[in-house]
Amino acid sequence: MANATVNRTEESTIPRADPWRTAWNILTGDASLAVVLLVIALALALAACLPQAPDGANDPVAFSRWRGETQTRLGSSFTLLQQIGLFSLERGPVLRVLIAALALCLSLRLLDSIRTTWRARRSPQQPAHAPLEVITEQSLDDIAAALRKRRFRVIQEGDTLRADRFPVADLGQIAVYLGALLVIVGLAISSAAGWRVSNVPLGPGQMVTIGHGTPYSLRLDALDSNLTGRITLLKEAETMAESSLAVGQPLRWGDLAVFLTGTGPAIRASATLTDGQLLRLQAFAASPPAAELLFLLTRDEPDRYIGAPDVGLVVRLSRGTGDLQSIHVQVYRSKTGSIVFEGDLPSETVINAENANFTLVPEAFAILVVTRDPGLPATLAGALILALGLLTAAFWRVSRLVVVAGAGETRLIGETGLVRAIEPDVTQRQPRLEAITSIGWKTGLALLSGLIGIAAARGLMRSGTLWANATLISALVAIWLASCAAALLPQRALRWAALALTLVAIIVVLSRPGSLIGPGL
Repeated sequence: MANATVNRTEESTIPRADPWRTAWNILTGDASLAVVLLVIALALALAACLPQAPDGANDPVAFSRWRGETQTRLGSSFTLLQQIGLFSLERGPVLRVLIAALALCLSLRLLDSIRTTWRARRSPQQPAHAPLEVITEQSLDDIAAALRKRRFRVIQEGDTLRADRFPVADLGQIAVYLGALLVIVGLAISSAAGWRVSNVPLGPGQMVTIGHGTPYSLRLDALDSNLTGRITLLKEAETMAESSLAVGQPLRWGDLAVFLTGTGPAIRASATLTDGQLLRLQAFAASPPAAELLFLLTRDEPDRYIGAPDVGLVVRLSRGTGDLQSIHVQVYRSKTGSIVFEGDLPSETVINAENANFTLVPEAFAILVVTRDPGLPATLAGALILALGLLTAAFWRVSRLVVVAGAGETRLIGETGLVRAIEPDVTQRQPRLEAITSIGWKTGLALLSGLIGIAAARGLMRSGTLWANATLISALVAIWLASCAAALLPQRALRWAALALTLVAIIVVLSRPGSLIGPGL
């Protein structure tokens, strides 16, 4: 019995692993965050390489067009790629699960950073990750003076010295995680409660309802050749807002925004008999006759017909490449189908056909995008906080150092870069290639961040979306995420790879400046 008691006592003294602590360390570690970032980067890279399908529920015409073009181009591989979901990566569940995993990692790292910062408010803490330990001949006083010149907080207690950068570096780290989480939250709110209607055609004097459960409608009051118009937002018959409308100058009302993204050809038609009597026209057989009609020659309806039943004539308007010069006009008899006139506009705006004169005045219609984006304020605030945090983290890193003075020697214990900065001999042994790489990935990351910021600002101004050019932005964000993952990993080869990818991205942007840095920004 005595032996059994002793064995139980010995077993009780053996430390047991804490699974919660192990899970916490894994989820807050650099490796977990780097892996999630790299997988998201891979998904976005695939989305940039493969043509992503439009939302078939909101725009079935665009989906049908995309399906036909993509199936023709990819051939037999189309079915396989569609079955495994590679054509809907940006809206599919895989990317959402990855972003949820990223949000979990960022949330736990944010809590861990706040906890560490709170503990460090009184005095510097011990170095956290794989500290480097070297022997130096410098005294504690000399090291303390050098650290104070670098704006470190220094606490010296007997033969021990602790130093760190507080609180700027710690707050910068917190800002990175907080800003990234705000961006994710803003995008999630926009995805859940927001909506977007693209390619809304609207001619001068016409009205269109916004839909999506809103009581609002839009009326285009004017549109000139300089792509500047005037638009009114109505709630039933009440005017809620009116503003000038141009590319990069939207109408905003609450969380609603109306963007002018382009124009298309329109024809304003009227007709008279040869004796000057007004001739009534019809847009289709069941429509009531009208003295004047406006026809929008959209991409989905490139052909429009004007009926003049009183004289038995039909006018056909055909849009070619989309330019006003390419509108083709045919006038034929409704009973026999024989053509009595054929020509192009705008070389002839008044067409004489038998005993009727058709006046066809070329105009332009607006192509609008209407969005409701309730998460945009959170997204923009998060992006600003993230940018400030990254700037701080790149040039004001969280660095901790412990110096212990012994018999005839002094030990430096801390992050590799900080120890090498304090001890000259270690700095001399630092490979020059490693120093160049350290500067290179920071520069590349900063350039990529700037390019993404320009593209996002241009997209928000021109069409109210962060993904105005989905292919290019997906590629840039994928490279940016891979660079962030490389910054978390110790292997310098990965940082060189990130720098090379950054240079490739810059070359692509410079070779296609219109896709990113175009007019309207």
